[in-house]
Amino acid sequence: MKTLHKLLIILAAGAGLTTPHLAYSIGRVGNDQIGDPRDGYTALVPPDFNQIILADRDSAILQSNYIFDPEFGLTVAINAFPFSNVYPELTAATEAKVVEYFQGAPMMHYVKVTTPNCSLSLLGEGDSTWVGVSTWGEGKGYVVAATKTDEAKQGILNLLQATKIVSRCWN
Repeated sequence: MKTLHKLLIILAAGAGLTTPHLAYSIGRVGNDQIGDPRDGYTALVPPDFNQIILADRDSAILQSNYIFDPEFGLTVAINAFPFSNVYPELTAATEAKVVEYFQGAPMMHYVKVTTPNCSLSLLGEGDSTWVGVSTWGEGKGYVVAATKTDEAKQGILNLLQATKIVSRCWN
């Protein structure tokens, strides 16, 4: 239930979390990347999500031009948060414990995503949401969430694949 609760917090708050500040912020790195130098990573923003909006509570919104609700003109966006802000209880967890945590998540089904880096990357699917997780130990990493559309899924997968880690992975 913890994962579901946190997901609802993310979605209800939009770009901000109601949890206390625990990590450094996700920021723009150049024109087409986000990252956090203290967590030691950069991630190339998917081309279709190239409007980067820095938001409250150390997060960022990657906005696209895809419209998923023409009646209201709502566009597809990927909300990005520091891993340790969303999952502070996992900051000291081993890779195996993190996998176990997400495999037991109610109402979300997570699968591992193969990436060219040392991170544990997961893609979660819920009834109306995609969630991406990229972590490499010590609470480092990020969590992204978006409305369940094909464009959002592809954007999240592209982001996970294009993450470059320059810090130490898994103690």
